[in-house]
Amino acid sequence: MASCLFLCTKKRVTQYSANTFLLFILLLAMGLPSVLQGGFGFAYLKKFIIYITALSSFFVATKTHVSDDTVSVLLGSNLVVSLVYILRSRASGAYIQDILWLFFSNPNFAGMWLFMSAMLLVVTILFVKKTLWRITLSIIAGYLVYLSFQTGSRNILFCFAYAAVLCVLCIVA
Repeated sequence: MASCLFLCTKKRVTQYSANTFLLFILLLAMGLPSVLQGGFGFAYLKKFIIYITALSSFFVATKTHVSDDTVSVLLGSNLVVSLVYILRSRASGAYIQDILWLFFSNPNFAGMWLFMSAMLLVVTILFVKKTLWRITLSIIAGYLVYLSFQTGSRNILFCFAYAAVLCVLCIVA
């Protein structure tokens, strides 16, 4: 999400402000009570490490200058990944009991990755100038949205609503 905001606004902030760092520390501290209350097993510790890594990635993504060439390579790579998802969805075994798994460990992961790829395709549409490419990317993004709903993940509904609000805010700003 921070990366998409970074791409939408194209603001290149290179200095770390005290308020941003404080917000990062507060978000990090939000996870500590859960760890301390909910047993300190390896599985939960692993989830907390993933949480810290994601927060760190978001923090760094908002503070890093990225060249236009790098953005083009990343968005082009996402297009390739999106096409692979579409091909995998047509493969035998992609659906288990009419729910799309895409060979992930559970359908929620599949929905999450499909959602992120679709949102990055929307960002790609903003950068592309040619109408034919925009139409093609819109069709692919629409199909990824359809596939993400096939996963049966309720979280995806919330994510799409949040992304719609975020897109409206980016357009208005």
